Amino acid sequence: MDSSSLAVNRRHRRAKTDRLDVQKLLTMLLRYVAGEQRVWSIVRVPSIEAEDRRQLHRALATAQRARTRVINRLQGLLASPGRVMPPSGDFPQLLESLRLWDGSPLPAGLRHLLGQEWEHVQVLAQRMGQLAAERRALLQTAAEAAMNKVRPRLTLNGMGTNSAWVFVMECFGWRAFRHGKEVGALSG
Repeated sequence: MDSSSLAVNRRHRRAKTDRLDVQKLLTMLLRYVAGEQRVWSIVRVPSIEAEDRRQLHRALATAQRARTRVINRLQGLLASPGRVMPPSGDFPQLLESLRLWDGSPLPAGLRHLLGQEWEHVQVLAQRMGQLAAERRALLQTAAEAAMNKVRPRLTLNGMGTNSAWVFVMECFGWRAFRHGKEVGALSG
C-alpha cells in the first residue's frame, strides 16, 4: 500500500498511536476486500532481476555526476588564483605552465591538489567507459525481454542509448500500465 493514500483528517489534531493506525488500516483492508478499489493505491515492487537490471545505468549516472562534481572542484581551485580550466589538452602539462597573475608559478600545494583531482577525473572517465562498454555488450548479446524492448527504441530518431535504456529499465521493463494516468503519474 502506498502510505500517502492513507486518509487523514487534516482539520483536527489527531492522536497517533499504533492501535489507531492498525484500526484504520484494518477498516481500509476490509473495504478493499469487499470490492472498493479506490480505498488506496497499490505499490508495485520490481522483481529482484528487474531491480538488478536497473543498477547499470544508475551506476553510470552516479559516475557522471561524480565526474561533474570533480571538474567543478577543479574549476573552483583554478579560479582562486585567477585561472580558468582549458577546454581540452594535456592537463598535467598545462598545469606545469600555469602562472599566477604576477608570473610566478602556482603554489606547490595547489598544484599537487589539482593533479590529484585530475587523476580522479581520469579514474571516473575510465569507469564510465567500462560501464558504457558493459551496456553495449549487453545490448548486443543479451536475449532478455528487457533488451528486446531497448533495441527497437534505438532506431527512433532523437532517441539515444541512454534514453532508450532508461525508458525501458525504469518505466517499461517491469511495470504494467493500465491507463494513461499511471504513465503521467510516473513521469510527472
